[in-house]
Amino acid sequence: MTTQRGTVFDQTRDPCARLQQWRRCRIRELAYLKAEQRGFAPGHEIDDWREAEQEVDEELRPLPKH
Repeated sequence: MTTQRGTVFDQTRDPCARLQQWRRCRIRELAYLKAEQRGFAPGHEIDDWREAEQEVDEELRPLPKH
């Protein structure tokens, strides 16, 4: 395992598994930042997580071909 910015990553050769692992870590990071911006007020954890999922999925969406 290696550490990248405080996150542990498995050394897997499967690119899909690595992408899913990166996605989960990125969602967790963004959800934390959202909670931090709110002063960690309780009751918004699921909203933070879902918003983070949407943002990460937007990042991963391929650009349209023209």
